[in-house]
Amino acid sequence: MMPHDMTKPPFIPPPIPPMPYMPPRREFRLGAVVAWGVILISVGLVAGLTWERGRAPEPNVTAPSATASTQLKLVSRHVIGTREVFPTVGQAGAGPLIAQVEKVAVNSVDRLRTVPVIGELAGP
Repeated sequence: MMPHDMTKPPFIPPPIPPMPYMPPRREFRLGAVVAWGVILISVGLVAGLTWERGRAPEPNVTAPSATASTQLKLVSRHVIGTREVFPTVGQAGAGPLIAQVEKVAVNSVDRLRTVPVIGELAGP
């Protein structure tokens, strides 16, 4: 190994000249054609289904199935679960649970739906 001469600067290679700019080649890509096909078909399906849904008749809001009360369903499940987890509540402590269910029933369909829940809470 030769000792480095400290009086001369170290060897620095000349800079690499920049490459001339060459725009990317446009090639036919089957993947791009397939992707655009999937996109166009998806947009067409969504637009068609939306248009078809707009032509459907209005739902009958007086039907009991159209007036489902999510709050009544949740409260009913809560009180039945509470009675199952704490069996000591029994029939004597069912009054507050029944009051919760009755408070949530706001129309005649909801009041009709509370009957089996109250029957389950009150017992035989």
